[in-house]
Amino acid sequence: MVLEETVVFENTADADVFIAFLRKRGCASRKTVSSEVALEEVYCGTLDQLISWEMRAAEECETDGRMQDAAWFRSGAEKFTQVRDRIKVLITGKGPGDVLYTQLEMMDEINAMVPRATEILSRAQTGRPVLDECPLLVVSYIMSESGFIEKTPEGYRLVKTPVPGEVRAELAGQIPEVSKDLFEELTTRVNNTLYPEVRVTIEPSVYFLCEPEELLDILRDLSIDDESLDIIESDLYAKKLIITSLVGVVEQAGTITLTDLTRTLRDYHCKAEATRNIRLALPENIMAMVVADLKKLEILGGKDPVVRINKKLQSRMKK
Repeated sequence: MVLEETVVFENTADADVFIAFLRKRGCASRKTVSSEVALEEVYCGTLDQLISWEMRAAEECETDGRMQDAAWFRSGAEKFTQVRDRIKVLITGKGPGDVLYTQLEMMDEINAMVPRATEILSRAQTGRPVLDECPLLVVSYIMSESGFIEKTPEGYRLVKTPVPGEVRAELAGQIPEVSKDLFEELTTRVNNTLYPEVRVTIEPSVYFLCEPEELLDILRDLSIDDESLDIIESDLYAKKLIITSLVGVVEQAGTITLTDLTRTLRDYHCKAEATRNIRLALPENIMAMVVADLKKLEILGGKDPVVRINKKLQSRMKK
């Protein structure tokens, strides 16, 4: 159905919240879960190797006069140095079986960053490390991946004692250009990852049961990125405008052919835009699909090619 709207969520829980909202308003929807495969190339090595490599990459960039790229590599080397130093502090005096830190300590550290959000953002924009030491959250990820710690009810427990500089880490993302010889020193690995997508498809009755702003209000609090939300907002208002204009023309005409309806809407003065004419230049084949959707909802009636209002259900339309 051309008037259906599809919303993609990052998780099932948010999709279910939205579906429950639609159900309360009497609007049918369906949920499908799929996945998207992403191939990510990462560069691996020990902390010592990555620190050394980034420093040499920075020197190469400085020699070429690429100071911004050099700053990027030096910042990366400093971040890996922070990881190595934090691991060294955490394991000092500890042995396998000892708790290095608790979940509460890690969350307290995260919460302490909130008041510094402006400072952290400013430092990130200049390419400097955003914090004075590596967060426990990052340490947890790196050491867990290497099998050095495990999460237990008591906290993060040391499984085996590492040499800090020999803990393996990854350099991910798009890196600035370096010489072929230097680049080939890196060990490359491709991560094959599945990212779930939860799609909720809403039937066109939503345009008669909810205002676009009602839908947007609830969607803004759910797991939808801003770019997708902007597209959904544009679609909702555009389709609502088409439907209200189409129904208005049919209502005024009483009965009208599909061809005449298409022609009339091209210069129809839409009430939503009081200061200008909105030209709904839909091709007749697309207009036929819109009309078919509205007939399925029993908003419109009439035997082809005639179109008329189904007066019994006209009251469902929100003006």
